[in-house]
Amino acid sequence: MNDDWPAIPCGLIAKSVFNDRFELWNVDENKNQPIDDSDIAWDSDVEYLFKNVEDSEIPSDLDNAKTWKDIQWLDMEDQHFIVWMRTAGLPDFRKLWGKIDSEDGLKAGKYQLKV
Repeated sequence: MNDDWPAIPCGLIAKSVFNDRFELWNVDENKNQPIDDSDIAWDSDVEYLFKNVEDSEIPSDLDNAKTWKDIQWLDMEDQHFIVWMRTAGLPDFRKLWGKIDSEDGLKAGKYQLKV
């Protein structure tokens, strides 16, 4: 990436993106508890607001840039990024990171959270 290229995505919110990952381990059953992180962003944001640069839109003067990965520092279609970019209206807010989808919910037991 060249220092003269534009910053995509830009802005303080994008620059401060929360990029931690979580893994929930069920100690009692000695297995990973899946956390579903798909479909966590608003449909309108996914559909209309956050798209990677189309390869055809890359200016020819950007040396050797062939895909969006060559000029963007972050995947703008990533659900976690889209949730992060949705600004909160109040100072006490939560950002959805994932869901535990199970017919029975989260079973009682001992768990370890790996960050």
